[in-house]
Amino acid sequence: MLTAYVVSVSPWFDVVTFVVLVAVGFRLVVGWCCREGWSARHCVGLASGAALTYAWVGFFNAAELGISIAETMIGSAIFATAGAAVVVHANRRIAVQLVQIARN
Repeated sequence: MLTAYVVSVSPWFDVVTFVVLVAVGFRLVVGWCCREGWSARHCVGLASGAALTYAWVGFFNAAELGISIAETMIGSAIFATAGAAVVVHANRRIAVQLVQIARN
């Protein structure tokens, strides 16, 4: 079982640490988006990676909530399948848009 044991100094320390990590991540993504050559395909790739990471981590973390293994696996499989379907759909839409741009 994958588990991380972390000793926390204070609940507020955890909150501040989380907010700082989110702010740094947000700043990195905004910096990447402003670079020359960044396209919709890059945005889809970034969002896909985040969504699919959230989906596979769900297989491990949901068990920590006291939910039965069967419910955990079924729910995570449904979410992961839906996430993969959204990723495929987004990539197809981007490909269609790129073909239309190339034709013009």
